[in-house]
Amino acid sequence: ATTHATGATRQADLTLGDSTLIHLAPESKLVVPKKFSTFRAVKLDGAGVFQVAKGLEKPFQIRAGNAAIIATGTKLTIRSYTNDSSVTVQVTEGSVNVKVGEEIRAVSAGSSVILDKTGKLRDPDPQELAEAVSWIKDTVTINNRQLRTAIQQLKRWYGLDIKVSDLTLLDRRVSIHATTESPKAAITEVEI
Repeated sequence: ATTHATGATRQADLTLGDSTLIHLAPESKLVVPKKFSTFRAVKLDGAGVFQVAKGLEKPFQIRAGNAAIIATGTKLTIRSYTNDSSVTVQVTEGSVNVKVGEEIRAVSAGSSVILDKTGKLRDPDPQELAEAVSWIKDTVTINNRQLRTAIQQLKRWYGLDIKVSDLTLLDRRVSIHATTESPKAAITEVEI
């Protein structure tokens, strides 16, 4: 297998052997098996935008968390970081099937689905969707999360290594909506 990985603040563009285009977010990992041409399956830990090649007989499968996303000629965004409690899928072109165990849910262009921490597929609320996909538009969105979680994301997107001397503050809830180009704006929102 070949592993493609990005570090904090780094994004990457990949083209697979079948012409599928992938844009990986920071701190993401994509594993492509040696027999990709036979199976057309990859594993994602992190976030990515997939422009799945059209006109091929075999469907393209993305494994993310406990979900299998099956696509043909589709454009979609997936967020599934190891420390996230969910997997979010947003389809912008075409359609996909999201499979969890025996449950399969069809998701068409303009729609989204989330596999939540209870293992259920459901529609994401607007805040969950913004957190999962706002990075595509160069924005970091964190909605009502503990500071300890926000600090991990600030490191991912801005490379900031934040130390908190008063550990009780780590449980404080914060929300951030800032451009990926402005760590200062993100920090300012945490300080408020």
